[in-house]
Amino acid sequence: MQNIKELTKKFFQLNYIKFGIIVTITYIFELLIYSFLLNFYSIFYSNIIASFIGISIDYFASTSKKTNLFFIEKSKKFTFYLLYIIHITLLIIFLSWLIEFINFYLQKPILSKIIVIPIGFGLNYFFFLVAQKKKVK
Repeated sequence: MQNIKELTKKFFQLNYIKFGIIVTITYIFELLIYSFLLNFYSIFYSNIIASFIGISIDYFASTSKKTNLFFIEKSKKFTFYLLYIIHITLLIIFLSWLIEFINFYLQKPILSKIIVIPIGFGLNYFFFLVAQKKKVK
């Protein structure tokens, strides 16, 4: 029983899992915003607005000292943030296009967005991982 507790604790201490928990919470929030915005804007623009809100929360939570997920030195935070904004802007535009493309066939905007969530999660985590390896701290 002790081994299961230790394994469970180690599992939830993995950066990928912690990042996943943060992203899951923000994606739920983002999905609610997206659903609301669909009443006023197209799928493409609704996703862009909702995604920037969700991604901003992800960024600040992931680089927070409390989460101990990704550490960015204070002197490099601005540079890292600029790189992140470029990356995330391109990612959001791509995912917005992909959602519209999938929705063309499904005709369900919420489901279309849910389908692309793993792609966005993976590419976003990969960005942080590469940035950490390249010491963009």
